Amino acid sequence: MGQAGLVAGAVAVGERCLMTSPRRPLSRGLLVLLALAATASQLACGPAGPFRKQLVFERDQLQQKVAAKFPLKKKKKLTLVTLSNPQVLLAAGSERLGIGMDVKVSTLGKKLKGHVEVDGDIRYNPDKGEFSVVNSRIRKLDIAGVSAGKLGPIEKVVKALAKRYMSDIPVYKLDQGDFKQNVAKLLLKSVTVEDGRIVVVVGL
Repeated sequence: MGQAGLVAGAVAVGERCLMTSPRRPLSRGLLVLLALAATASQLACGPAGPFRKQLVFERDQLQQKVAAKFPLKKKKKLTLVTLSNPQVLLAAGSERLGIGMDVKVSTLGKKLKGHVEVDGDIRYNPDKGEFSVVNSRIRKLDIAGVSAGKLGPIEKVVKALAKRYMSDIPVYKLDQGDFKQNVAKLLLKSVTVEDGRIVVVVGL
């Protein structure tokens, strides 16, 4: 049925209601507006429902983007922290992008080594059409020769460095040419890790 048929059908139903309903009848003009609104909604959703697009980020693609940013260094007072050798970590069923890194710490004449794992949520910025990482956190931090109770100062530096870095990861940028819809109007619907890949769904 075409758009004109949908409108005519809706108006006809409304007119029958005018004749059978004991309540105050609606005007024909209002019925037409209601019919048009219902038709527009149906046409926008289409037979397959609202617009959806699935994007798949392969681990190797993410690894290349991540590795290009390293090594990272940050100094705070007498402590210098260096992060290197990043590895993308994708846990099945998770909604977060993880990264494991080697850690080197130079403080008070001592040189320490260890490993850290951080992760963050994937966010879509509709104004730029870009996916980035936010809400980073440290999942695990091990420094050889340093007990958990004495990791505080090192953890603060690592956390600040990881937060600044992960927010700059350009996970993906949509190409407006690939969409009939305005990418600025798209919303992030879901993020999941499947078979070592990040699967993202965007839609209206």
